Amino acid sequence: VAGRHGIAADVIGETIPEKLEISLDGRAAVSATVGELSTAYEGALEAALRTDPELVAAD
Repeated sequence: VAGRHGIAADVIGETIPEKLEISLDGRAAVSATVGELSTAYEGALEAALRTDPELVAAD
């Protein structure tokens, strides 16, 4: 799109339906579906705040 308007821009990626891929030095560093990422995001705070009752009682 930028080229059509005379604007120089480097290509840094491309869109892929329902998937996120991040490459580093030509190798995939991250590859996950949108569903996998959504599940991880939705449960992240709860998982981070969850504690093991036995560990809390030991303090």
